[in-house]
Amino acid sequence: MQRIRAADMEPALESHLSKFVSLVPSLALLIHLADHPPGGPVEEETLVAACAWADYLESHARRLYASVIASEMAAAIDLDKQLRDLKDGFTARDVYRHGWKNLNPGSTPGALAVLEDHFRIRGERKASPQGGHPTTVYTGKPRIEESMTWTLWTGCGNCPSPY
Repeated sequence: MQRIRAADMEPALESHLSKFVSLVPSLALLIHLADHPPGGPVEEETLVAACAWADYLESHARRLYASVIASEMAAAIDLDKQLRDLKDGFTARDVYRHGWKNLNPGSTPGALAVLEDHFRIRGERKASPQGGHPTTVYTGKPRIEESMTWTLWTGCGNCPSPY
């Protein structure tokens, strides 16, 4: 359980691994029934085999999620290089319509989220004038004073919050 709640773990992987809490007992029961059709108590060696399967499945999950995370970061880096070509008030659609490398309708939201997490852009939800779904509008170049203040404040435990 400690491994599931690691602070440096991606939320998607954490969610995936949290399901292993019920996976291991289920696997143990299935392995036991395959080895002992009449039933009976689950033996320790069966539980060890279920844990080995869970370790194997975890290694595959980590590889799959790592590839997704790496592609999201690559898209964010490419978008960061293109920020100067976007006008303030741009949307995700404005980004992927340019056809830039690694930026398509599937990867653009993740790239925008990474850049927002790193204070390179700021998103604001706005209602559609036509009454449709609200959209997120991004400001590409945050004011330097705000980002410097934020950096200084987060880096110093004694500074009062500017917000």
